[in-house]
Amino acid sequence: DGAPIIFTEAINSKIRPFLIEASDPIVAQRMGLLVNSLAKSSVSSAQTTSPSLAQLEATFVLSQLKRALTVGLILLIPLIIIDLMVAFVLTVVGIQSVSTSTISIPLKLLLFVSIDGWGLIVNKLLAGFV
Repeated sequence: DGAPIIFTEAINSKIRPFLIEASDPIVAQRMGLLVNSLAKSSVSSAQTTSPSLAQLEATFVLSQLKRALTVGLILLIPLIIIDLMVAFVLTVVGIQSVSTSTISIPLKLLLFVSIDGWGLIVNKLLAGFV
């Protein structure tokens, strides 16, 4: 039990399966095609060999960036809609001297708390690893 783990053994037994499982399959496929085109090799020869660690790392990073962008857009769109609605209502009422952010920020915070925003963010981020 107390024997030291060799670095390459740890990479092959723990890190490589995690990177493969946590990466988006579409991104992995595109990365494989990119590596094949750069290496000027055929697609069939790349499918028989396992991807390199550098390719897996790049695929994992791109997958995480894609997931982060998705979560960011899911959060940003309702906040922009609230800003537009508040600006529209203030314009209709004729109160252009009041800053839109003065009214919209409390509404945004109220919406975020009422829908349990932190719980949704954490669940969305952790769902990619489970």
